[in-house]
Order: sequence, then C-alpha cells, then structure tokens
Amino acid sequence: MQEENIMNFINSYFESNEYFFITIINHQNNKTTNYHHNIHSFQRNLSKILYANSESSIYFTINSFKDEENSYLNQYKQPAKVKGNVSKVKALVFDFDDPNSSVSNVVNLIRTLNFKPNYILQTSPKKFQICFMLNDSVDSLNWEKVNKILAYYFDSDINVCSVEKLFRFPYFINRKNDFETTLQNFDFNRKYDFTIFQKQF
Repeated sequence: MQEENIMNFINSYFESNEYFFITIINHQNNKTTNYHHNIHSFQRNLSKILYANSESSIYFTINSFKDEENSYLNQYKQPAKVKGNVSKVKALVFDFDDPNSSVSNVVNLIRTLNFKPNYILQTSPKKFQICFMLNDSVDSLNWEKVNKILAYYFDSDINVCSVEKLFRFPYFINRKNDFETTLQNFDFNRKYDFTIFQKQF
C-alpha cells in the first residue's frame, strides 16, 4: 500500500517527461545524497529508496529539472541540484516548522488566501507543509521574491524560498523523530495562477 501511495503521488505531481531530485539524508552522520530521476527511474529504484528510509529521511524537489544532457554537472559528472538546472517552477510550498505556532499559522494562511491547497503534509507533530500547484511555469526570480514576502507574512520557513529547495516526501518516515508523514487533502485537479499570490500584498 505504501508503494502504491508513493507512486500515485509522484505520478500525479510530475509529468512523464519531467525530471526531479530525490535526496536521502542520514541524520546520524549528516550524509546527503542527491539522485536525479524521472517517474520511470524513480519507480525502478523505489525499493532502494524505501530501504534507505529505514535510517534516512527522504526529500524531493517541488520543481522540475533539466534532463542530464542539458544540465550543469557536478564533480561526479551527474546533474547538479542547483538553480541553473531548474526547468519549470511548479508550485509554492509553505513550510511551517514551529510547533508552537504552526497550527494557527496554517489556518491563517488558508483563510487569508481563501482557496484550497493541493495538499497538506504533516511532517512532524504540529509541523506542516502546504502546497499550491501553479498553472504555468514562473520566472524564478519573481517566484522567489513573492515566496519570501509570503513566507515572512505568514511566518513560514524563509530558508526554503529558493527554486531548487527540497521538501519532505509524503508517505515516508521522518527519521529525525520517526514520525510517519501524513498526507491530507491530496488533490491535483486544480492549479492556480501565480498572479493570485502576487496580488495578495
């Protein structure tokens, strides 16, 4: 069931021709490993990713990246998880990581914007990520500017307001505290114009 949920999520989030990064972080030794995938390679490697989750946390990039042929490569001759390799801005995700205020801040965000998120992911007790999918790709600098303004206003994590950043992958266990992430209100049938967010302030 977990594998089915994971594949359902990734198939709904990304198109078959899009690439993204899966990042595995071992919180014991702080080792971070990035893997460049599309939906097909992700499915082939899912059993390995699930095994890695036995001791490491699993993250993914919310935006899509260039294919290997058109990417800047790292020292290992692999596509690098850098801004210059982002090919499409797909979503705005707000990360509420203060357990003392996250619940009220999430309520305030949704009430103020007055439209439903595509999903709410509980990443830890009283910690949440709120995702809004976008209709069309957006200029990266404009996206980051608006993202930071909104993050400041709604008191979400400012450190993730960059196009190449990672977010926790639903249905995997957060190995910082062994919390099983919980996906709520999962619905990718609706997408939003970026101008809606620009007009907020």
